[in-house]
Amino acid sequence: MAQHVSPADGPLVPLGPITIFRAKKIITMNPDNPEAECVAVTNGRILGAGPLESLTGWGAYTLDDTFKNHVLTPGMIESHSHPMEGMVEVFHWVGYYDRLDSNGTIIPGLGSYDDFVARLKSIDAKLTDPDEPLIAYGWDPIFFRGVPNTPDLNAAFLDQISTTRQIAVWLLNGHDMVVNSAVLKANKIDASTTVPGVLKDAQGNPTGQLNETPAMGLAWSVLSKIIFAMAAETTIRLFGQFALNAGLTTINDMASSAMVDPNAAKAWNDVTADPAFPCRVVAYVDPTMPGATVSAADLPKTVLDLISKNTDKFMVAGVKLILDGSLQAGTAKVKWPGYYKISNDDMELLLSPEQVEAFTTPLHQAGIQVSFHCNGDLPVDVALDAIEAAQRTQYWGGSRHVIQHSQVSSVAQYRRMKEVGAAVNIFTNHIWYYGDMHYQWVMGPERALGMEKTGTARDLGIPFAIHSDPATTPLGPLNLMWGAVNRLTPSGRQFAVEEKLTPREALEAVTLGAAKVMKVDDRLGSIEAGKWADFTVLEQDPLSVDPMKIRDIVVWGTVLGGVKQQAAGVAAAYKAPKRS
Repeated sequence: MAQHVSPADGPLVPLGPITIFRAKKIITMNPDNPEAECVAVTNGRILGAGPLESLTGWGAYTLDDTFKNHVLTPGMIESHSHPMEGMVEVFHWVGYYDRLDSNGTIIPGLGSYDDFVARLKSIDAKLTDPDEPLIAYGWDPIFFRGVPNTPDLNAAFLDQISTTRQIAVWLLNGHDMVVNSAVLKANKIDASTTVPGVLKDAQGNPTGQLNETPAMGLAWSVLSKIIFAMAAETTIRLFGQFALNAGLTTINDMASSAMVDPNAAKAWNDVTADPAFPCRVVAYVDPTMPGATVSAADLPKTVLDLISKNTDKFMVAGVKLILDGSLQAGTAKVKWPGYYKISNDDMELLLSPEQVEAFTTPLHQAGIQVSFHCNGDLPVDVALDAIEAAQRTQYWGGSRHVIQHSQVSSVAQYRRMKEVGAAVNIFTNHIWYYGDMHYQWVMGPERALGMEKTGTARDLGIPFAIHSDPATTPLGPLNLMWGAVNRLTPSGRQFAVEEKLTPREALEAVTLGAAKVMKVDDRLGSIEAGKWADFTVLEQDPLSVDPMKIRDIVVWGTVLGGVKQQAAGVAAAYKAPKRS
């Protein structure tokens, strides 16, 4: 039943030239052989790891001492990401936190609405074509909640930049957009528009705030540019460079536009086929993206056709279903008692329970993995109900359907994940980037402190990974490890210590655990014979440094299929900005 995301190995082939990499330390994540000093590679795959003398029997070899002062780990994996990371440069970054560009240069964060306006005006002044929309990304009003005299972010606010140029600010959560009056006019969004998520003022006129995909889809003049940019060569190549700089050898397109853009899968295949492209990509298609036309009944055939064209560097793995929105935007669906001190626009689930089951059952029966976007706890029950219903029609013990984000899932829900054979991918970066906001405004103290239950997943034996969900938070497996090990917010608030991981457990969550969640652990995630020769190369050992310094480790680069690739060589900055 289970569909593989890569072609079978095929017949044995003769060994090619052998390279043995020697390192200061090699952390393998192979329980039978946890550490090594050398790893032998040929044909892009691992012959073995161990002392040099244990590897020389394979035949003539070249000894490579490039990493004699470095630490090698299995190639780190980002198990929930989006090419939006590349669009930090394709469009215009206007976020609260500093970000690094693909060269490792800091793009300063914005500490006030005045700074925000100034940057938008600067961008507008540099655009020479009056018909070119200004699309900015990364702003999030949640960081200014409680700050006196904070303005409303709406069409009137953006009209101070321009009333003639179309302006769209895509919020950091990726679920919401604010547009100016020129966008509303161009797309005929007015008082007669009844699509949920189009917020209106007391007079019934659109405010310019568009929450969630159905509402954003109405602003097609700007959203279309975002969707088609996701599969543009420039975006993909930038995404790959960001990944290399972070020490990642496998990344993820967790909402592929292949259901909308017929050229998307080909674009990814073409770019990743370039030997210079520095990582592998695992993709999950989104059948509910605006413009998608494939029915639930026809979806399995379409996905299997995409899977049949997989390569070693671009692999369609399954389907993503988006059930709710964003916690910090108040559009994720949470159970009683609801949100703490923010308003909930009371939108319905983005897919009804009946729709979720209608998508899930035929995919399950075809052996296709389903990933369910569930920021709130209410959609977790909907996803688990759908998995359970599908299992009743046809049992599949190795499904590993995935609950994505799982930010406020209860222990009872984790037990149920175990019962139905689900995996879980946990958004631990929220503790650092949004933890204080969740504590003060979104979830309240008790539920915030218990967010991101990595310890519960570990203790129950559920396959789990941790992820960055870029560009909501930047690509960075070392920062993910730091967050899962320390569970601290910028204010120094300590989230539940019972949910902490050890450094080794955190490393597993961004290597072998991530591979298990995406069902590629037969070829990725550990350094052992037969697997692809993908390694992350670090300046220090993440298992022996002070746990508070894990995220400050500099990434030398990676090895992909036995080929060395040097990164920008800088440690990312994750400091909390000061409001100006």
